[in-house]
Amino acid sequence: FRDFGHAGLYIGCIDPEADISDCFNHVVIHVVSDKPACQITTLHEFCNPDGKPEKFWGAYQADLTSAERSKVIATAFSLVNDCTYSFTSGYKNITGKSFRCDGFVEHCYESAKPSISPLSYRGGLFEDDTWQAMNPKALRNCLVKKFASELAPCCSSSVN
Repeated sequence: FRDFGHAGLYIGCIDPEADISDCFNHVVIHVVSDKPACQITTLHEFCNPDGKPEKFWGAYQADLTSAERSKVIATAFSLVNDCTYSFTSGYKNITGKSFRCDGFVEHCYESAKPSISPLSYRGGLFEDDTWQAMNPKALRNCLVKKFASELAPCCSSSVN
């Protein structure tokens, strides 16, 4: 499980009055092994859990329309405080509302039912996913890297 990593959905700075340069004003939704499992956190806390900097692999996204992105975000918000954590067989149990961080991200993207490649031809974000094959590091290969300058000050410990 070395370098397993962590995944979440970056929502952004949702308060138009907030200072966008403040990392505490940016929202991330993720699943952790806690109760509740699906939580809203700040970008600062996501990159520095318990005050300790984590390696930041960058921001990634799928090629979605605005409506599809809105669906991804709505799905993520609908699961906040309403799911449990499971590392193995429940890593993406939609009906049981049980997820691991990467299964949560994949479920949210797949809920948008995007009509364009690559999600449509593969039948989902991560092809032939299983709890053993999918992980945050592998999931990022299904997405396109996006450099987001507003994230850089919040997540200073990066890897390539």
